[in-house]
Amino acid sequence: AEKEASTQTCRVEERPGVGRVLTAARNFKVGELVLRESPALVWSEESLEDDILTGFLRLKPEVQKEILEMASPPSDEDLQKIACERTRSETRAALAERVDARHELALQLAKRYEGSPRIVELVEALLLVADSTAHAFEDRFGLFPLASLANHSCAPSCGHSTRVGREMRFYANRPIAAGEEITISFLPRPFATPTVERRAALLQRNGVLCRCERCVAPDGCRGLRCAADACVGFAELLDAD
Repeated sequence: AEKEASTQTCRVEERPGVGRVLTAARNFKVGELVLRESPALVWSEESLEDDILTGFLRLKPEVQKEILEMASPPSDEDLQKIACERTRSETRAALAERVDARHELALQLAKRYEGSPRIVELVEALLLVADSTAHAFEDRFGLFPLASLANHSCAPSCGHSTRVGREMRFYANRPIAAGEEITISFLPRPFATPTVERRAALLQRNGVLCRCERCVAPDGCRGLRCAADACVGFAELLDAD
């Protein structure tokens, strides 16, 4: 019922070169509730094995499919788009560590299934989704398939919270027009962080290379605005090395 209510305010659209995105089904004013969704899968750190794997296997096939499509590993092409070579190298190393950690944990969780390679592969996929898209509430973590379709932006149209009713809620940060893409920030302080750092953090934490309007524009966090009255540009430091 909650998902049905959410789809009355949001739509899922397929966009060329982007994939599925979440868009506004109507106009929203600042502060309006844009989306609410209950988690499809919930777990705690103490009961990860029982909750995330067993809970997943109990879900309907269509929900399982939605969850497995919630995340994919970043490509090397995405890594190459990080301008700073040192940051790019550190990000690649951090990603490799997380891949190894997920594999080791998957081997442990698959023991009750006699270490079946298919179960190991499934658990690794679930752990990737959990790493990339899970949200915390109270002492638990949850996966929200509809909310996960909201792309990250460093200038998001919505704020989000799981503090009310153990569900995900999106609120409009600014007026949103019908048909406009719904975006949120995966980072806690996007407006105070330079582009190269934001992109590296997002790749490490969420497997996402940000292509929002702030990330493809000159970096306002690391530049000097032109002193000329008629000029609206600024000089940018291109590489932290």
